[in-house]
Amino acid sequence: MHAQRNGKTHRAKMSMNRKNRAPALGARAAMAAAAFSAAALLGGCGTSTVSRDVMGDGTAGEVVFPEASSASAKGGIFPNVDNLRQVGAGVTKGQLYDLLGAPHFAEGIGAVREWDYLFQFRAVSGTGVTTCQYKVLFDKEILARTFHWKPASCAEFLNAPAMAIPPMMALAPRPESSSSSPRAVKTSSIGADGLFRFGKHAPEDLLPEGQRRIAALAAQMQRDFKRLSSVRITGHADRLGTAAENDALSVSRAQTVRTLFVQSGIPEGVMQVRGEGSRRPVVACPGSAAKAALVACLQPNRRVEVEVAGES
Repeated sequence: MHAQRNGKTHRAKMSMNRKNRAPALGARAAMAAAAFSAAALLGGCGTSTVSRDVMGDGTAGEVVFPEASSASAKGGIFPNVDNLRQVGAGVTKGQLYDLLGAPHFAEGIGAVREWDYLFQFRAVSGTGVTTCQYKVLFDKEILARTFHWKPASCAEFLNAPAMAIPPMMALAPRPESSSSSPRAVKTSSIGADGLFRFGKHAPEDLLPEGQRRIAALAAQMQRDFKRLSSVRITGHADRLGTAAENDALSVSRAQTVRTLFVQSGIPEGVMQVRGEGSRRPVVACPGSAAKAALVACLQPNRRVEVEVAGES
């Protein structure tokens, strides 16, 4: 009888111990899962977001391009071909950004191993535009190693004669001669808040005053220049929001201005679009919370700059 009671008591204690340990084990499992999630976020969403089997040397088992319709630069941009020719093995992401700007697709977070762009090129004949996708794959040290085009024939645009591609960035004045008019460069800066509703970027978000100002600037370009060589449209954002959000917003606003310029008669082949996000502020304002006073102070940083070059 005594042995039976002791056996029941022992089993009861073991049962209570198991119950007491269960919450502790559950808590430890939750902590481990949280730590794994944090490590995954810090390390990025894998080694590649689109292509398959990206290796440490920057090659891929299968090169896959994202859907062109998902690009932040809708329809693509006309790149600076001279800059594009300078891209080669070993360039860093910072150097690539300086040459081509931010990638045009949502590449993920952390140490992603590929950047994708959507470019447009004008045919040598001067008629017709070809849309091309361009991919850069990085090695394990995050240095550019391999480069890919879709379609592959797009690589030939880098070998085309210089004058067959609009000289987007050739803004330095040419020597004057009796046979040509002086080359002029003019820059205009328009406050984005005067063009778009706050935080917006689409054509339907344009304010009536914004539409008028863009049309007036297009008319001024056509009036002041006998021939346009390049029109560089650069969008800027303030520091509120994430860097990725500001990059996308600045590019989209510049792209909308470009679209309206085309509708006003500016040749699309001479225009280049890029976004600087919040990297080039013109004013500095204290504070971090997006309060009305801070939003108003940062207004000059929300702008679209248009730099025009051509024969006056």
